[in-house]
Amino acid sequence: MHELSIANEILKIVQEHASAANVKASDVTAVGIRLGAWSCVQEQSLQNSFRWLVDQTPFESARLEIQRIDEVQEMEVQEMIVEWIEIQDQKQEN
Repeated sequence: MHELSIANEILKIVQEHASAANVKASDVTAVGIRLGAWSCVQEQSLQNSFRWLVDQTPFESARLEIQRIDEVQEMEVQEMIVEWIEIQDQKQEN
């Protein structure tokens, strides 16, 4: 099941970006990825692996949103790309 190692790499990317941006892990609400036509990744297995990895961690509120790209015209969408990371809005208290 290579989806578990892929989910682990996604989580590492999210951790690195959150740390670099001084964002708390609990404020990460979603991660968006694109799966290319030739990525050979099973979406449900990747979703399950990601959930398993973040369960009972500071990232447990993060969800994985997957966009499947079926066109094979663009080489960069042949594989998997982490497109975006959604962060919870920070509200200031007065």
